[in-house]
Amino acid sequence: MTAVETGLTGALYAVDLTGKRRLVTRVPGSLELDDLSRDGRVLAAHHTAIRIFAGLVPGNEKERDLSWLDGSIPAALSPDGKTVVFTETGEGSGATPSVYLRKTDGSPAVKLGAGSAIALSPDGRWVLASFPSGGGKPAGLILLPTGAGESRVVNDRLVNFGGGAFLPDGKSFVFSAQEKGHGPRIHFQDLAAGQPRPLSPEGVWIRNPTNPLSPDGKFVLGTMGNAKASLYPVAGGEPRPVAGLEAGDWPIQWSEDGRFLYVHRRPEIPNKVWRLDPASGQRQPWLEIKPGEPVTALPILLLTRDGKSYVYGTSRILSELYLVDGLR
Repeated sequence: MTAVETGLTGALYAVDLTGKRRLVTRVPGSLELDDLSRDGRVLAAHHTAIRIFAGLVPGNEKERDLSWLDGSIPAALSPDGKTVVFTETGEGSGATPSVYLRKTDGSPAVKLGAGSAIALSPDGRWVLASFPSGGGKPAGLILLPTGAGESRVVNDRLVNFGGGAFLPDGKSFVFSAQEKGHGPRIHFQDLAAGQPRPLSPEGVWIRNPTNPLSPDGKFVLGTMGNAKASLYPVAGGEPRPVAGLEAGDWPIQWSEDGRFLYVHRRPEIPNKVWRLDPASGQRQPWLEIKPGEPVTALPILLLTRDGKSYVYGTSRILSELYLVDGLR
């Protein structure tokens, strides 16, 4: 059989009738057992699957590959498009995901700490990230410094964290998460006060990655279902529905003036981006992204508010079929 251990790729194992398991062989990449003959020959597929990200960033006329290790997932792009925050989840990170920061000029990435990245603060000094439970400690949210400073746990009472964003002053943030036994909802948290305040009813979440917060910090975009979204006032009050969203639309960013939302369809290649008026529902084509190499989907897209710079995440998979002799 083929199986996967935490932090490793698929390998080939033998199991006897008592349930005792032993490793037969492990190779770089991932093995898939397809068939086994009576004389012990093995038909196996070898897959090399990595998560990559690339994009069109300031100072470049062509897309730049910004991937780091083998499981790079972009999470946040700075307003000027010159810094990207991402999570490494593959073999390179081991059993626990890690948060990295990288300049989009191609400078080496800097590891900030363990966790899954969510948002970059307006001044670029902090990254909001979630971390899993383990070692007797609950899951939670953490602030990781991008330079000198100490990390700081800011919430360990909720679970299943989604997307989020800092308010313009950098002193508070919004995020989605669940209380145990309840559905997801959007929360507001002041870094000084410490305790989160619900902004939405249960069943509403912030898709990750996306920048859900309007430029003035007054409204946060929340999603309920496949094509139903509303704008929830951060100060409290009744939500405003978002008109014109269609099934499969994924809002990713606000325009600089706060009048429009950029939306795209995640699986489509080429990937089309529209600018949507959330009040009237009118939309216009804005951008078409054609990755520089063949990919089957574009599940992650980050965009600056001016709609000129972007970073996308996708997967690259190479597969080969082998007939193997001599395994014991």
